[in-house]
Amino acid sequence: MMDTAALARRLATRSPQAEANKQADIQTLLLYGGLNLGEGDLNIVELEAQVGGGRRIDIEIGLTAIEVKRDLRQAGVREKAVEQLADYVRQRTEVLAQRYAGILTDGAEWRLYHLADDDLEEVASFELSPTTADAEGLIVWLEGALATVEAISAHTPRDRAPPRRRQLGPRASLRRARAALQQEP
Repeated sequence: MMDTAALARRLATRSPQAEANKQADIQTLLLYGGLNLGEGDLNIVELEAQVGGGRRIDIEIGLTAIEVKRDLRQAGVREKAVEQLADYVRQRTEVLAQRYAGILTDGAEWRLYHLADDDLEEVASFELSPTTADAEGLIVWLEGALATVEAISAHTPRDRAPPRRRQLGPRASLRRARAALQQEP
């Protein structure tokens, strides 16, 4: 088993490393971090998935695009990244004719989004601190976020997660947001 604590600390530092290195670290976490998803759920974790028009999704897993930036706190980076992610989620939703989600991260901040009336809406988030990088918490959060889409089996998140975290996790947040959209006139 890999050292997920060391990987989480590296992700949380927001170091000036290349985005490709951060993408590789996230891919490693997804593949070998012990996420409690169904067999075969993580077989395809694609880096630089082609979207068309010369655009690429940084990481695609199931029905989720993960957009990776060096530091979302930098001026204008978050706004531009959300627009970019929105384009990817819209395009994939249309092409696949299925719900598609997006995650925006710089390794320290993790934000889960879905489409709400053609706009990207944040439904859940998770923060990693470099001093107390909660690798286990991130893994549980990712399990919930990735299990919210049909291509990933909806297994129950790890029993070791506190009950409140399981109830208020990204899976529940995304379901509530999608249910609210269906109830709108």
